[in-house]
Amino acid sequence: MFDTKSVKIVTAPLKFPRLVTGATIPSQMPNCASYMSSSTFNRENPLIKKMKLEQQYIEEALQESVIEKKNYDESREFKNLEEFNQRISLVNLTNF
Repeated sequence: MFDTKSVKIVTAPLKFPRLVTGATIPSQMPNCASYMSSSTFNRENPLIKKMKLEQQYIEEALQESVIEKKNYDESREFKNLEEFNQRISLVNLTNF
């Protein structure tokens, strides 16, 4: 800021200093702990993440399908004529 009365530039120290335009930010800091200058990325690639989620959904759908098939087979299964008569009432038969 320029003060017209005293013809001087008024400056005040910033609480948090700013970087100069075009300054480079070091990714590796010498003589610092390794956790402070890690160059690895923690974020997973979005395409890989999407593929993993899709695979997970497919596996869950397959497991649900297997359970439904098992329940369906158990509801239609019979061991003797009496059980057959009970099961046949559950099936809807139509005349052609």
